Amino acid sequence: MFLEIKDFKLKPKARPRIGKGGVYSPTKKNEDALAWKIKEALLNKGGISQYTQDLFVVWILWSKGNILGDKDNYEKAIYDGLQKSGLIKNDKQIIQGFQVLHGNMEEEKLIIMIYPLLGEANLRYVYWDDEIGKEVMSPW
Repeated sequence: MFLEIKDFKLKPKARPRIGKGGVYSPTKKNEDALAWKIKEALLNKGGISQYTQDLFVVWILWSKGNILGDKDNYEKAIYDGLQKSGLIKNDKQIIQGFQVLHGNMEEEKLIIMIYPLLGEANLRYVYWDDEIGKEVMSPW
């Protein structure tokens, strides 16, 4: 599955804080907003169905400013957004991932590619073909 989320400023997952009301996440609003953006992208593709198997996830982040925080915190925010959107049951399903961060770009954009792991026989190279505008699975 290929998801493109434009014009969204992703914040890295922050550590929980303790306040007057108890423990809270300072980035919860951003995570919830990402979940809604993911739902919106899924609805534009025709609906939402939940992955229940193990997954390989590739994500690429373009940011207008500098990249603040480390990739692990961005990754946790993205995985939490995927879970809150209902696309995945639990972020523990993501057993392998790959990420790319680009800072000082002209636009804010997040690309998420999700590949179910169905067994060794189904692990093939998948790439985006600009000419036809869709994902293509290699024959090898």
